[in-house]
Amino acid sequence: MNTNIVISLDTRRVKKDGTFPLVMRLGHKRRTTSIPLGIKILAKDWDETNRTIKKTYSGVTSVSHLNNLVQKKKSLAMDIIFKLNESGELGALSVIALREKIEQGSKNQSFFKFAAQEIEELIKAGRIGTARSFKGVADVLGKYLDGKELYFQDITYSFLCKFEAFHLGKGNSYNGLSVYIRAIRSLFNKAIKAGLVEKE
Repeated sequence: MNTNIVISLDTRRVKKDGTFPLVMRLGHKRRTTSIPLGIKILAKDWDETNRTIKKTYSGVTSVSHLNNLVQKKKSLAMDIIFKLNESGELGALSVIALREKIEQGSKNQSFFKFAAQEIEELIKAGRIGTARSFKGVADVLGKYLDGKELYFQDITYSFLCKFEAFHLGKGNSYNGLSVYIRAIRSLFNKAIKAGLVEKE
């Protein structure tokens, strides 16, 4: 299989604030293209040798966690490539078509899996209160969906209205609802910063 992915800092595209976008460089059939990760950093915060974000980066509370999320995005992309290779589809795809497959697969980000990762990191950091808040909203949404998977793109205005009706229909208060909505918003913002969800 002559296909690979490398995490790179795209120094060809400098932003107004002097940062550069972090991308997955996809190589396939001797052609390359880039898949944006939604993360922008200064050149001084990039370790080219290890292809990781340095601890000097101040854009997040945990650089280690951000590096883990980047690697997970790479792993997800490689999983898609391996599955396409096993099914015999990979060889027929151009590098652009393969990028579209990876981008489409990456959009299906599990809200519950991301929340679980955040809860684990928060517990390690000793932020038990926030961890409980995230666990609370994950648990209640799990019950609301009766164990079904939930993706970030599924959480629309309509979805939240239905969840509100479900919550209040159980005789619960608006105060409890506001706690859950704040937790959902916080997780959304974290996922946006990690490049897992489009801001729009």
